[in-house]
Amino acid sequence: MNSRILLVSLTAAAATVALAGNPHFIRADGSINADGGYVANFKEAGLGANQNISYVLSAGPGTRFTYQCYTRSHNTPQGEPNHVFPSTLQTGGTFNSGKNGQITASLTLVPSPDDDCQGGGLKLCLVSVSYVGVVLRDTSTPTETQLPSLSRDFLDSQNRPTNCEPF
Repeated sequence: MNSRILLVSLTAAAATVALAGNPHFIRADGSINADGGYVANFKEAGLGANQNISYVLSAGPGTRFTYQCYTRSHNTPQGEPNHVFPSTLQTGGTFNSGKNGQITASLTLVPSPDDDCQGGGLKLCLVSVSYVGVVLRDTSTPTETQLPSLSRDFLDSQNRPTNCEPF
């Protein structure tokens, strides 16, 4: 009787290992898009067939977004300082591994201001981003990978915003 229980336990353990495989990131890289979002592109394998895998992409303390108020002619108003927002962002998603046990996907962290410009005719524009401590976590298996810290400015040669929507 004890050998039967042991055999059932070993079979269940082997099935669990076979189901999960050997989860690992084949690649994971980051870039900043034209809107200032951090885009993580990744491929993870060893997940087992047709598994729903959940991911969390997060940026750590020290991540900053700098916004500036601009007039219609893209000039900065007198006395109006930059708005700097320290932030820890996070986003997530769930993807299916399909029959090959792999997931190729992307997640994007999107900056958003906690304030707006005071006064008529002014627009708040993103002028720079700095992402630090970016981590992609597979919360289902669990495994994680560190992504590069990246920064980008959104000003042209005349210090005017390049990604601000028209008034």
